[in-house]
Amino acid sequence: MKIAITGHSRGIGKACYDLLSQTHDCMGFSKSNGFNINEPKRILIATRNCDVFINNAYQLNTIDQLNIFNSLFEQWKNDSSKHIINIGSKSKYFPHNENHPEHTEHKRSSKEYNDSKTDLANSIYQKQLFTKKKCKITTINPGYVKTDFTQRIHDQVNMLQPIDLANIIKWVVEQPKHIEIGDLGVWHPSER
Repeated sequence: MKIAITGHSRGIGKACYDLLSQTHDCMGFSKSNGFNINEPKRILIATRNCDVFINNAYQLNTIDQLNIFNSLFEQWKNDSSKHIINIGSKSKYFPHNENHPEHTEHKRSSKEYNDSKTDLANSIYQKQLFTKKKCKITTINPGYVKTDFTQRIHDQVNMLQPIDLANIIKWVVEQPKHIEIGDLGVWHPSER
């Protein structure tokens, strides 16, 4: 199986790339190898022959993750051999709170992050329910994951490790063709 992963050089994306590369042909896309999600056309051209696209990378103040999903969906919607996996966030379920510690590293605003992930979730939901499609679409919404992105709150919150998410994503990817996992929420049981 040929798998494309955005944001493959750090965090969840790197854990996925490292794990899935052991048994699958993986392509990674991140700033570290000259790709940026604000240039979705380049990424979509390079991944045309992939079977699975893991839409992981997020960029502050943009809707690039949503743009990649929408563009890819238009290309893949009639192909039952294709699978789009979107990495969302459990934060879309939290009311906006400027003092909430989630995703404060790199001065990312929790409101902008929540809004971006909510827009992604709403678009996916609309396409899953109201659009004729053949491709699989999965959205995985993790709680806190111990990455550089959440570094400032590592000692304040119980977190999953990136490999935890990578193992779940591998499980989703390797399901039989007749099974589609739509939404999956994943978090540490004692997350506070």
